[in-house]
Amino acid sequence: MKSTSPVRDALRVNVLFFRAQLGLSQAVLAERAGISRALLSSIERGTANPSIDTIARIGAVFGRDAGFLITPINAGGSDEDIVRRLNDGPEEFADADALFAVLEEVREPMRYSKRGRRPISA
Repeated sequence: MKSTSPVRDALRVNVLFFRAQLGLSQAVLAERAGISRALLSSIERGTANPSIDTIARIGAVFGRDAGFLITPINAGGSDEDIVRRLNDGPEEFADADALFAVLEEVREPMRYSKRGRRPISA
């Protein structure tokens, strides 16, 4: 589900980008940042409204400050802006397709309890 907030959308894209850049799973990033994996997943989907302290803890893992993570690429977060950002980043992500391919590799499937009511960690 895409967020309607440009700040939340910027946070979502930045977290996905830097997590993929470092090759971290959601579980590892969540542990290093001291947050739950469920919250991190919600942030990456653009549905969470995390506190500034949570954003700062995630940023610390990436070596960035909270302000950087919430700075919108633009109000719409279009594919063209993501491509432009990728071109300024590491060479392994020469285009958006390369980034999205890496994101698919690091994405962890969500497991649920037997009744399917709550997610469980691996």
